[in-house]
Amino acid sequence: MGIFRARNIFIALSALGAIWLGWLVANEYALSYASQHYLANGVVRIELPGGRKLDIAERYMYWEGYVKHGRWPKPKEGRVKVESFNFDALLPDLRPYRAEDDEKWQELGYGDKLHV
Repeated sequence: MGIFRARNIFIALSALGAIWLGWLVANEYALSYASQHYLANGVVRIELPGGRKLDIAERYMYWEGYVKHGRWPKPKEGRVKVESFNFDALLPDLRPYRAEDDEKWQELGYGDKLHV
């Protein structure tokens, strides 16, 4: 009887481990897919204290988006009132984040990066 109980516990723990591992893989895939979607289509809508309204592509929010969260987060719905905002671009032509420029964004120091 003791052998059957140990085997059942082992099977149950193995099944729980497989479910947990499957959930981790599916969750990582979903977050990666969502991150790429927000990078391509995300727009941050803000309103400054003077009433000026700006729509900024999420690609220009490298520090606030990718560095802080480790992925590109979903922009908030609607317009958000803010006191200030960060803007990141590459010099000399103020390019936003693109995968082909990833090396420049990952470099230590400022290099070609502009943080405003």
